[in-house]
This record gives sequence, structure tokens and C-alpha cells, in this order.
Amino acid sequence: MNDKKQVDFSEYIKLHETGYSLDKVRPIGNQTFQVLKDCGVDVRIIDRDKNLGLLFRLNQLGTFSKDTKEYSHRYFYSIPIQTINGTIVGFIYRTVFDKKYTTVSRDFSSSDKKVPLMFGFYKDFADFDKYNGCKPVIVCEGLKDCITLKKIYPYVLSNNTSHMGLNLQVLSNLTNKFILVYDNDSAGKDGTLEDIAKVQRMKYDVIEIKIGYGYKDITDCMENKDYFNKLKEQLLESIQLLEHKNNG
Repeated sequence: MNDKKQVDFSEYIKLHETGYSLDKVRPIGNQTFQVLKDCGVDVRIIDRDKNLGLLFRLNQLGTFSKDTKEYSHRYFYSIPIQTINGTIVGFIYRTVFDKKYTTVSRDFSSSDKKVPLMFGFYKDFADFDKYNGCKPVIVCEGLKDCITLKKIYPYVLSNNTSHMGLNLQVLSNLTNKFILVYDNDSAGKDGTLEDIAKVQRMKYDVIEIKIGYGYKDITDCMENKDYFNKLKEQLLESIQLLEHKNNG
């Protein structure tokens, strides 16, 4: 059964390879396209209508192929979730012209349980273990926020949901210092409280950065440069505060 799942994941890689690189398509005038284009990851756009046979076999993507008349669902992003060395362990799929999305991950054996299913765990983390003491890790919800925050600080990961879940146990092998930047909505607030409690039970350090002024997330805050710069300063101060604890 595990072999079947592994074969299935190779089919998701095959689907990704059919996609168009964002550098080779006409620019799309929305925030998501620009953020993904600048992220440095091999994000591609999949044409549903040219891959219906393959999509039919990929049951986790069934909803993307159900309504072939729905133009807004014809094109969707294929965004790889990678390890530090570039191994693809999953994909995030998001429609280009609306906000429909899903996440697919490779089937893991018991020996692979230390692989976190979080976006952002790629080349930025290659030198993470060269430092004396733990560096803080910023955790956010969505991949766009992860990409935005990486322009401020490289060690950022996104849950692709409103809480870390089992990924916290994996990350505890990496750091004991966390900064949470979750969405300004009920799910984000609940996830923040849940994760703060879990981190504190582990006797680790955690700081929350709150998004205000009616903005939903850190990427939306970029439209207000003054407020975004204040959040940036708050983040850098929090990073320095946690780094100094290495010397304590």
C-alpha cells in the first residue's frame, strides 16, 4: 500500500513538470502572482484542461477537475514544499484566479518522521546550524506571508494552516525560540493561543506578533508602508531579544 502511495506522489511530480514557469507566462495583475514570482522557488502554473487524464488519477486533486466549465478553476499554481537539500515532500495547489487551494504530501515511512511539512524549508536554512546557540524561527500561516517575511529574515516557515500541529515536535529538534505571526482572524487567534501554550509547556521561548489595523495578514500590511515598517521593527527587535538569550 505504501508503494502505491509513493507511485501516486511521483504522479504529482509529473503534473508539476507539465506546468509553465512563472517567468514564461504573461504577468497576472494580482498580489499572489507577484509574490510567488519573486519567491525563488520553482512555482508553476498548471493548465487543468491539458491534464484531465492525469488529474483524474490524482484523487486528492479531484475537486480541481470536477467542473470543467468553470474557467476560474482551469489554471492553478503548483508550489513545491521542499527540504533544505531540495527534495520535494509535498505540493501546495492554489487556483490562479480565486482562492481555492489544497495541500498534498508524500507518504512518509517511520524513519522519515523528522521531515516537517512546512513551506519555506529550502535553501534559506542551509546554514542554520552554523550558529552557536539556537536561532529563532518565525512561523506564519500562509505561504505568501512566509515569502514576505523572508525578505526581513531568512528563517521563516508557514504551517499552511492556523497552527503548527505535529510540526512543533519536529521543529523542536531545530530551535527552542519561536516567533508567531498568524492571521488576524478567529482561526489565527485560536491557533496562536494553542501554539503559545504548547511551546511554553516545552519550556521554550515564544513571542507573538499581532497584526492590527484591520489587516488580515502580514502580506496585506505591505499596502501601508508605515505600519509594515513598524511590524518589521517589532520583528527585528523580537529576533534580537531571543538571540540574546543564547548568552544567558
